[in-house]
Amino acid sequence: MRTLLFSYNAFLNSVLKDMRISNPKKYSFRFYMLETTQYNYKDLSKMYKEQVQIGYSKMLPQIALGHSQSSIVNTAYFENNILNLSEIMIPPLMSSVMSSESILGEKSQTTTGKTGNNTGESESTGGRPEKAESEKSDKTLKNEEAKS
Repeated sequence: MRTLLFSYNAFLNSVLKDMRISNPKKYSFRFYMLETTQYNYKDLSKMYKEQVQIGYSKMLPQIALGHSQSSIVNTAYFENNILNLSEIMIPPLMSSVMSSESILGEKSQTTTGKTGNNTGESESTGGRPEKAESEKSDKTLKNEEAKS
């Protein structure tokens, strides 16, 4: 079936190429059919979702689940521009791909990575806030004493 799919892709791309030659000032298209079947659509959707996390197409997981491209774009436009859901519903942040600045458009007040003293240590307000001395365990207190 895969060979038939590739043949169908090649045929439709040649038809589109002929149309482009006759109307060179119009849009140019390339036909591509995903290799999605009723048996592998869940696996492909999961794989495409993982690729989205590293910057690949956001449409492919939804297309693999059977949604049309126009419905995906229209839904995104409606949710983001009409309902302003992008301002209300913020997805969970992943430290590997984005920061709160990229979502909210705000500047952070942290000085991460800048050397602020003569010892070369970096000042950072990141991480969990430090506990009060009364809440720290005995082992933590011993470790802090060993550092100094």
